Amino acid sequence: MASVEQCAQALRSLADRLAAVDPDVRGKYVVERTVSCRIRDLDVVFSGRLDDSGLTDITQTDDASAQVRLATSSDDLLALADGRLG
Repeated sequence: MASVEQCAQALRSLADRLAAVDPDVRGKYVVERTVSCRIRDLDVVFSGRLDDSGLTDITQTDDASAQVRLATSSDDLLALADGRLG
């Protein structure tokens, strides 16, 4: 099981990867949404905003009104961020 800090870093890594995508390409596919990611085995939630600039404003808060809500294990989040899980 990964730590809360490792999960926060994994989300920042995903945000960095999204920010590295060409802005014109990203703008074609990204729709503005609020997002949250519940890490089930740690019982924490991270929230942020997805828009044409990328994934921003990531905080460790539960946005119950998030338009997109994901749930995963800490290990799966790290594997996703590392490119080991699609």
